Amino acid sequence: MEENRFFKTIWRIDGILLLIVGLLAIIVLAYALFGVIGNSGASRDEQVYDTKQTDSKEAVHWQLGSLIPVEGSSAVMLPLETGDRYSESGYKDYGISAWNFLFIDSRNNKNHWLFDNNRNMILASDLLVEENYSASVNPVRAIVYQLVTADSDGDGELTSYDRQSVGLSQPDGYNYREVVKDIDFVIGHRLVDKDNLLLVYQHGGKTRSALVSLKAFTITNEREIDLAGNGGE
Repeated sequence: MEENRFFKTIWRIDGILLLIVGLLAIIVLAYALFGVIGNSGASRDEQVYDTKQTDSKEAVHWQLGSLIPVEGSSAVMLPLETGDRYSESGYKDYGISAWNFLFIDSRNNKNHWLFDNNRNMILASDLLVEENYSASVNPVRAIVYQLVTADSDGDGELTSYDRQSVGLSQPDGYNYREVVKDIDFVIGHRLVDKDNLLLVYQHGGKTRSALVSLKAFTITNEREIDLAGNGGE
């Protein structure tokens, strides 16, 4: 009897040990399977990051937008767009954003970029066309750009809440020049005639208007607007 009890005790201990070993084996297999799945996902991420810029830790998927003819010239322009986050330099996904413009001369297929890099967030652009209803073609006099060039509010990203700049280029995208910098925002603009642009904006909490020469891309007349209705010159 004592001998039977002894063997029964041994069998019970062996059963418990086998159960523990089985549970450990299941845990090890589950951990290994999880690692394989994780590595598979990492491989897919690495394929996405192959398109990144060399100075960023996150992928930036650049793409050209729709072709825009520049009337009165042989040039066409295409925005360089992305909807992806660009963490180190502050680019963030706010839908499709433009960061540069590619200009192509349709006569010889030569091309060039508006900017030397893709670090300016272009909020808006407009082809300034002098309306002449008697002419068959209304040529573009210049192109105006509204953009953000720096993270002025220090939140780590470029957005329309940062201070803005307004620049001009010739219709073919050459001779870009900023005419106002570090403004709060643009209220509007209007082509006065073939040589002058009226620009209205807010700077330092004050509303201002300026006449801009489209020959020299410089401000020829600027003044503050009194919003209290105290008259003006």
